[in-house]
Amino acid sequence: MTRDDFAARLRAKIATMPKVKRMVAQYFAQNPLEVIAGSANDLAAAVGTSDATIIRTAQALGYAGLSDLKRELANALAIATPAERFRHTLGGDHADARRVLERTLAAQTKWVSDLASEEAKATLEAIALLLLPVRRIVLFGLGPTKHIAAYGAQMLQRHGRDIALLGTPGSGMADELLKLRKDDGLLIFSYGRAYPEVWATITESLSLALPIALLTDSTKSPLAPKADEVAIVPRGDANGMAMHGATMVWLEALVTMMSALNSSQTQESLKKLERLRKDVSSNSLSR
Repeated sequence: MTRDDFAARLRAKIATMPKVKRMVAQYFAQNPLEVIAGSANDLAAAVGTSDATIIRTAQALGYAGLSDLKRELANALAIATPAERFRHTLGGDHADARRVLERTLAAQTKWVSDLASEEAKATLEAIALLLLPVRRIVLFGLGPTKHIAAYGAQMLQRHGRDIALLGTPGSGMADELLKLRKDDGLLIFSYGRAYPEVWATITESLSLALPIALLTDSTKSPLAPKADEVAIVPRGDANGMAMHGATMVWLEALVTMMSALNSSQTQESLKKLERLRKDVSSNSLSR
């Protein structure tokens, strides 16, 4: 089932529903991420009804209960395959390559220029100040995003920061979460669906009262209320290929701002890096 199929099911059922259930069903359709992440009590508070009505509405739509609806809605949101996203980005199977290039560059230019807005700069500065006092910055990313987090970790380490990287999928995430310490700060990259691994990371971080900065692509991310600071950085059009150019620019801007806020630490670390490179080079030549 796709998201369009889910919407079609709602349209077929909603006309015969009582007013309150109709209102709940409309909320389901308009706020899919909140529905997936929220409990019956959370959704009842958002709509202004009871948790029993939330569950009965899900049943009226043909589901066994709220969890069944959540599962199908999550699948609907994640249904687009990489090939489908690729075709969407191209604009068709026989798209003109030059036009695709121009659209891609125009989109990336816009997303990067959006980072220069006063609101975006203020958020980036707030995240830099949030993470500046912590003893260690822990970066989280899954899939391709983990590679971006790893790049950020390397840059921060070069600039004198103690870092750790999280992002093992599945049950291996539990072993990684054992590494979290009470003097850490979290920088979490989470786009699209909030997977169990990121929820577990958020939950453990909150239990340790760690500062959390979230980088995401939607103001409606269910993770946003859990974070101390949230930066919105697009990574592509809806249903299109993921493009991380703006994320890389944002990350490098964060590293340079944090380094400017503690330039002596950065200078000391970069001088040490230069010395170590010379040591490696001289040892290589002596063999």
